[in-house]
Amino acid sequence: MSGVCACLVTTCPLPDGGSVCTDTQTDSLNCNACGHPCAPGERCGSGSCHQCPAGSGYCPDSGLSCVDLADNDDDCGGCGIACGAGQHCAPADGGLGACFCNAGGTGTNVGLCDERCVDLASDPFDCGMCGNVCAFNVCIPGDAGTGVCECDAPLEWCGSTCVDPETDFDHCGGCTTPCFAPATQCVGGTCQ
Repeated sequence: MSGVCACLVTTCPLPDGGSVCTDTQTDSLNCNACGHPCAPGERCGSGSCHQCPAGSGYCPDSGLSCVDLADNDDDCGGCGIACGAGQHCAPADGGLGACFCNAGGTGTNVGLCDERCVDLASDPFDCGMCGNVCAFNVCIPGDAGTGVCECDAPLEWCGSTCVDPETDFDHCGGCTTPCFAPATQCVGGTCQ
């Protein structure tokens, strides 16, 4: 006795005289019956053709379900567009989704810089806005709520560096007051 190959679901004929095994409950070319294709843009699910509503679509990782492209972190604005760590998909202009650093993209101190969420009030490489680097000082929250490059107190910004006007010989008491001989040190902002 020899074995015979058989389909576990449905066998549908092919135009060349062959046949193919398929599941007519999910096959968009043979939906509910052999030779019954779904229209372009439709998918077969549970044996009937249907189309996703506007703003959603079928994505490979969603199986047979429609994906809301304005609210899906794995398919944000389109299939396969995943939001990064700390980001969430939310509706943007045009109705499709975009990745934001918080649920609505409305945080005052958080920004999306180079595909990563940063705190614009404290990140020294993105201080106040993306790409604004605090080269010789720190980023602290400014009056407007976003970051500004400043020196930590009691240091002051003088030219291109932070100095302590209480002890710095070249900036004793302020940025424009260097000490001269016979003074040998700056103590308490006074040349001595």
